[in-house]
Formats: sequence, structure tokens, C-alpha cells
Amino acid sequence: RISHKIILRSNAKFEKGVTPGYYGKYLFRMGERLQVGSTIAPGGISAHLRVGEVNRGGGVTLKNGVIGDYCIRLGQGILGWNSFSMSGSGAPSSLLRRGTGLVPYSATSPEEVCRGLGVTLGFGPIVEGTFFYSQQRESLVGGSAAVEGERYRIGFNLLAARGVEWCGGASLDAIWSIGRYRLFGEGALDKEGDGALILGAVLPINGDFECSAAARWYSPSYYADYSGGLSSTSACKNQFGFIYNSGWTPCAELELRSVVDIVYYPAPRYGVKVPSFEVESSVEGVWSRGDHHLNCRWRYRYYGHQSRHKRGVRLDYHFRPGSGFYGGVRGEVVWDNIYKGTLSPGVAFYVECGYLPVDKKWECAVRGTVYHIDSWDNRIYFYERDLPQSFSVPALYRRGWDLYGYIKYAPLSRAGLYLKVSTKMIKGQITLTF
Repeated sequence: RISHKIILRSNAKFEKGVTPGYYGKYLFRMGERLQVGSTIAPGGISAHLRVGEVNRGGGVTLKNGVIGDYCIRLGQGILGWNSFSMSGSGAPSSLLRRGTGLVPYSATSPEEVCRGLGVTLGFGPIVEGTFFYSQQRESLVGGSAAVEGERYRIGFNLLAARGVEWCGGASLDAIWSIGRYRLFGEGALDKEGDGALILGAVLPINGDFECSAAARWYSPSYYADYSGGLSSTSACKNQFGFIYNSGWTPCAELELRSVVDIVYYPAPRYGVKVPSFEVESSVEGVWSRGDHHLNCRWRYRYYGHQSRHKRGVRLDYHFRPGSGFYGGVRGEVVWDNIYKGTLSPGVAFYVECGYLPVDKKWECAVRGTVYHIDSWDNRIYFYERDLPQSFSVPALYRRGWDLYGYIKYAPLSRAGLYLKVSTKMIKGQITLTF
């Protein structure tokens, strides 16, 4: 099957002298065998050519070949995994990552990815190797070799980068399935011998309860500029951490989730001049019956270097049928003990409504938000409806209100027009698929 996809997007702020933003994307596919893509954005131009699985005989199979812009995904991410960073967790199984080697890139920041060529080859039924070279921010060369069976996977990864001088490292990762349980881990050493380690497990106890846990150790001096594994900061370094995640469905209408992340930073870090200790946790309940959805979440975070306790409660209700009118409300309160008696808690509240006809050829929605937040430490994040393949999670701070409207018009299944207008920005997008 041959297909084409075109996306044209523009945005502009309501500020005099601000240059409008733009984004364009074209994607051509011929089944799973061939893919050509190009992206243009203020950050630059991105393009790639991907060749899918090709078996030329002799026991060697070309599984994936990329020329142009791509992302690397090795092991569990502590050596190389650009375009991915996880400071928390979704479902319990999301703690485990399965490296896929090379992924063609087509998004809004081409200056942040690899630019060069890479290939993944299969040698027989269980052995594969990935090799890549990039010349973007700096020279980058690396590869991985993996042996994968029905219940296990073992991989060896190498990565070297040259900026002012050469740096890099090596890692060994593994995944092992024991029945429905999965164990995973990765250990890495950089050029100077500093190390990093992840060990974890995903445990689906029964059909109603699943949990996962992972421990991590990243040396303060460990250097992996392209790391993107499980971390409480933007880099895999300077932390001892343990994270626990669970999901329980006591009945068909109710789901309970919980996450606890405990971290110790043995060395100073950005903005914190002493070793420190932090705890981040949340408990969430989701009730659904038909078109009605109710969510309640409690969050708690402790900052050891400030002896600061931050708490938050969120409650939201949404009514979302398959078509017709829909709507919802959400309220959230955040307070911090360090400001007790001097500043009031941060409070935010929104109401939204919309309409989607039965034929789903058009849709419109509007939301109004009010907030009263005197401290940046008590800021609140509200997800906003945005254009396809984009997202908006603004930080609410100070005192004020926001309003946005969203319109979709898709008279054909292969063409759509989208418009979002808010008190901060106006955005528009055209999508064509044929």
C-alpha cells in the first residue's frame, strides 16, 4: 500500500514583534518496505529514508536501514536513547523499555537528533546487530549486538561521541521472562570507568493487580550525553533511586494507581549545592461508568535540601459520549509548608464543553480556566487540547484566567483543518492523507 501524508502548521503569539512559528511535514510510505519523510521547522530541516525488512538470502536479513535523521534507542536507555526521558511512570509495565535500535525521526527539533546513517541486520533467527554513524552536534558512532529468544534478550551496546574530545561507553542489557513475570536490567561504564546500573521487575500478580519496581544507581561522574533512561533529572547521573508503581482494578468500574520514587543525590547538582534527598509520590483513583469519568489524585513531594513538603489534590469529572455534547470540570489545589502563614495555596479550576456530531466530520470545544497562584513553587500544570501530533501543558502561575477554543473540520477521512485560539496563542493545521 502506497500512502502520502502532509501536515502544515502555523502558530503566532498575541504579542507585537513576535515572529509566527511554522511546521511542515511530508511522509511517503510503501507498505513496511520503504519510508521517506521530511520536516521543516524553525530549528532546521529534517529528512530521512528508511528501508524495511529485506531478505537477500545467505542467512543475513536487512531489518532496518536509515539514511538522514534518526533516533537511537539502546537497552534500557542509560547509555543511548535520545528522544526519550521518563521522570515518572505511567502503567507499571512502562518501567521496562525494549530498545529498538534505530527509529526514523520526523518532528520539530531536528538539531537534537542523529544525522547520518544506520542499519540493523539479522543473523539467523535469534541474533541481530545495529550499527550507526552520525555527524550532527558532534561525531557519534556506535552499535549493538543482541541475542533474543522466546523468553530472553541479551544485548551489548557501544557508543562513542566526539565533541572537544572523545567520550562514550559500553553497556550490557537483558530482559528475562519467567511465566508472566519480567525481569530487566542494564549496566554501563563510560570512558573513565564511572558506572550506571538499572535493575527491575514487572509483576502482573493476577488479572486485577500489577506492580513493578526498579532500582537505579548512576555515579555522580557518569557521562552519557545521549542517555534517556529512568531518571528523576534530565540526565542519568548522580543518583541512587528506587521507584515502585502499581495498578489495581478491584472492579470493572474502578482503577487505583500509585507511584513512589525515592532518590538520593550523593553530589551537588544544578541549583542544589549539597547532597540531597527527595521523595515523589502519587495515589490516583479512576472511576468510569458508561460516558461518565471521575478522577481523584493525591500527590506528595519532599525536598530534603529545603525540608520542604509539597502536596496537591486534583479532582476532575468528564462526560464524554461517542457523539453529541460533552463537557467536564477540574479543580486542583497545591500547597507548600515553607510558605505557611505567608502565602495562600495555589488554586486552579476549569470548565470545558464541546460538541461532536454523529458523522464526526467536525468538532468544536471551548475551555475557561481561572487560577490564583502566588508562588512559582505552587505552579499547576493543566493539559490542553491541541492540534494533532502536538501537545500543550502550560504552567499556571500568578493570578488570572485563560480561555481557548478548538475547531476541527474534516469533511473527508483523508483531509482535516484544525484551529486553536487561546488567550496566549493562535494555531492552525492542515492534514492531508492519500
